[in-house]
Amino acid sequence: MFITYHVYNIILCIYNIMESEQLKTVSVMIVALATAAIVSMDLGVPYSASETSIYTNMGVQTVVISSVAYSITADINQTIVITLLWLAIKYNKQHILL
Repeated sequence: MFITYHVYNIILCIYNIMESEQLKTVSVMIVALATAAIVSMDLGVPYSASETSIYTNMGVQTVVISSVAYSITADINQTIVITLLWLAIKYNKQHILL
């Protein structure tokens, strides 16, 4: 129940941001921050405990995935579909072979 409420709040926040002209700017900034975190890890700089707790948070991951999707597609409908597909793949507990 908490996860559903959390995802709903994230989607509501994204919807409120998309009403403004700044959605693309916010999206690009989030993608840049996530990219910097990935590059630093690839360069051998380990994450601190606070970074690990932030980057492994489902809400943060969902916002980052949505930002990446919007940065690529520039379409909110496609962003929602991509984000929901990612959530289904990422958090699906079933072990079904296709």
